[in-house]
Amino acid sequence: MKALKNLIRILILVFIAMFNNDLYSQEAINDCRVLLYRISGSYEGGCKNGFAHGKGIAIGIDQYEGKFKQGLPNGTGTYTWENGNVYTGDWKSGKRSGIGTLYSASNGEQVRGFWENNDFVKEIEMPEFRIVTQYNIQSVTVKKVGDMSNKVIIKFKRDGQIKSDHENTDIIVNSGVLSKSQYFIYNTVLFPWQCNISFISFTRFSNDPIKCKVKLEIDKPGEWEVIINY
Repeated sequence: MKALKNLIRILILVFIAMFNNDLYSQEAINDCRVLLYRISGSYEGGCKNGFAHGKGIAIGIDQYEGKFKQGLPNGTGTYTWENGNVYTGDWKSGKRSGIGTLYSASNGEQVRGFWENNDFVKEIEMPEFRIVTQYNIQSVTVKKVGDMSNKVIIKFKRDGQIKSDHENTDIIVNSGVLSKSQYFIYNTVLFPWQCNISFISFTRFSNDPIKCKVKLEIDKPGEWEVIINY
């Protein structure tokens, strides 16, 4: 009987200890402070010495998701205001500082530029296209050839000639209807347009297979021509 009472006493003590640990853990999370008033409602993420630190998300009147340092947005992150405006870019000590893009919910416009202490300093012109990846490729040429339609024409060239002597061609796009002839033509494209291309070519002398990759993005509407020289 005495042994049973001791067991019950031990179980009660263990339960109390676990309960106190849960309270302590929850209290530690709640004590992780965010120092900007408009996003200080709730916080989930990294914490150091009682302040938001590392990657996290803070929600109050406004919302911020990104990196923190000592309770303030610091590094890269996205801030969404109550009115729907959104800034994505660099932060320093709770202020927009560095390169970032501000989207206006009222008119749908966005501006990309350089910021300092929350002030807009100058605009940065956004490129019309980007070659993100180029692997085992001699060159990739992207040029706008018209404005009458939204389409992208992909051509493969070798030694200055249009070629089709490649195999296992795989093209993944985020929009467009493919019509294939000698080229790969994507009609009714929506921009910004993203494209991942992979194929197998062969060396000229030993005829060994070579895996080739290209990843590109085109932002501006129009008719575009992409030439892959391999």
